[in-house]
Amino acid sequence: MSINNSPMRIVIAVCTRERPKMLEKQLNAILKLNSVMNLTTQIVIVENGPEQTSFDVVKRLTGEMSYHWEPRVGLTFARNTAIERCLDTEPDWIAFFDDDEVVDQNWLVEMAAAIDQFPKAKAFAGPVHRNVSGDATVWFPRFRNAKFNTGVKVRKASTGNILFHKSVYSENGANLRFDDRFNLTGGEDAFLFESMRRAGFPLLWVQGAFCLDEVPPERSTLGARFSRSVRDTHINGVIDQIFQGSVLGRLGNFALALKMLFHFGSYVMAAAVVVPFSRPRAQNYIAVAIHKLSIFIGYGIAIILPLKPVYQTVDGN
Repeated sequence: MSINNSPMRIVIAVCTRERPKMLEKQLNAILKLNSVMNLTTQIVIVENGPEQTSFDVVKRLTGEMSYHWEPRVGLTFARNTAIERCLDTEPDWIAFFDDDEVVDQNWLVEMAAAIDQFPKAKAFAGPVHRNVSGDATVWFPRFRNAKFNTGVKVRKASTGNILFHKSVYSENGANLRFDDRFNLTGGEDAFLFESMRRAGFPLLWVQGAFCLDEVPPERSTLGARFSRSVRDTHINGVIDQIFQGSVLGRLGNFALALKMLFHFGSYVMAAAVVVPFSRPRAQNYIAVAIHKLSIFIGYGIAIILPLKPVYQTVDGN
């Protein structure tokens, strides 16, 4: 396929920190993307942290790419540096991938088709399909891959599979950046997406443009899933308080916490009713109940506590 017979340039940003093996796997996948007529690509790698562990990986690969070092530790520092370096190349679009994922070979074709189909859109997101390594806990709902029709507006997505028009970041456009308040806490992507929506840049879904994420066993335990759900909800609650104001945001979070507590109790009672007849169904109800409990705790924490840093260490290599 082609892009309206007009040349177009997509610059792909990959931020990484002390995970050279994962980065190399992702970069090789990007270099093997199926080509699109009239569309050129370039890769911008930003290494974050005090150590330059990935320079040799980039050096030995063949392709149009550039390596940059951002020694200040933090997600927003890395991603905002990536934005600046991408803008330096005068792109039409800027994509973000995570270093621990592998992009599908047909990603570029799917995104190009979406650009053609929705010419007024300024931001697209695709799914991240999670493949769990080993046995995941049965006491928490299974990982579910997001699935929407292409073109549907979504409010949240993964920064590990996203495509922005340059006007989202350029000085003569929205001039948005990732917010430093979320530098070590996570949530910088959710805050950006909400800022984009409020600035008139809706996020459109592209179902066929996906990335693969291998979830290690340690991330699929009950403790890991529960803690992540609490933290994600805490982040969402804090973001709501920023946009809605301290008082209204906290009242909203309080209402949502009560709602989750009610759901928790309802699923526990449902499990008690069905357990004599179907233990698997009762187990599923308990898993959902535990999930609702984690959301209740997350909203409760958001009312009284700020976010705490969690991205000071790195997992994987």
